[in-house]
Amino acid sequence: MGCCNSTTRSPSTTPPPSTIPPTTADNIPPPPAHTHTAPPSAPTLPNTPLTQPSPLPTSPTHLPHHPPPWPRSLLEHERQAFFETRVTGNPEIWKALRLICEEVRQGNVAEAQAVMDAAGLTCPTGKLYVKDRGMGARRRGKGEGVFDERGVGYEVPKWVVVDPGDVVEDENEDEDGEKEDGDDEEGSATGAEDPDVEGIGGGKRRDEKGKSPAPDPGPTVRVRARLSDRGTDIVVSVGSKQTVADVVRAIQGKIGGKRVRMMFLGKTLDERVRLEESGWREGCVVNALVFEGSEGMISGKGGKKGK
Repeated sequence: MGCCNSTTRSPSTTPPPSTIPPTTADNIPPPPAHTHTAPPSAPTLPNTPLTQPSPLPTSPTHLPHHPPPWPRSLLEHERQAFFETRVTGNPEIWKALRLICEEVRQGNVAEAQAVMDAAGLTCPTGKLYVKDRGMGARRRGKGEGVFDERGVGYEVPKWVVVDPGDVVEDENEDEDGEKEDGDDEEGSATGAEDPDVEGIGGGKRRDEKGKSPAPDPGPTVRVRARLSDRGTDIVVSVGSKQTVADVVRAIQGKIGGKRVRMMFLGKTLDERVRLEESGWREGCVVNALVFEGSEGMISGKGGKKGK
């Protein structure tokens, strides 16, 4: 009896289809995103509104060859030298601080605060100056001084902000004024030629001789200025080659002759500079800081006390 040898064939074991999709251009994962760390921002400093400084009894003592009391001329000279010899910080901030000090000396604290805000300055203590700690040395205490938007500190001594109580007014100022008045009277008494009066024999007037042609004002541009006292804008038309002072006069003609100082991008504009050289471009808005009072109050003589 024969037997047939049969082999049991196992069922086919085909591997299951792969669940991994084929790599195509559509499903290539993007590269890992790089996380950019933002640069550290300037520290946020507390800010206190400016206050009227307390009186300063005596003149500074840091100049051995000029002991107190100081004459007015020396005080004004040292103030000017202080601002012109700063070598640290932003020069534009020092210009703004000079204007702020002038306003505070006039008692215009609100106007000084407007300049502070326009220049982006903060004052944690509300006191513009740094305390004098002996022999004129200034060691800034915590929070003292003024800080710009980058957190850089600026130190101003008190005698720059406040007139010392013992300052001596210069005697020769009135004498000079009387002398100048006398010269005018002498000229009238001797019959000096008046530039507005026609000379003998029908000669030409002085003001008609050697007249130089008026400077070219340049193409007319429209300047939009934002007024600090009301927050509204006005537009004046001036020549591009005219100076910042011409823009100021145009603004004053529209707001009633108040004092005006121009600032642009946090910088105080020099009124002697042409508008086209000041950094301003048509379409930009400038800040017009409007102050009460006449223009003469901001000059060096405006801050002098009476005798």
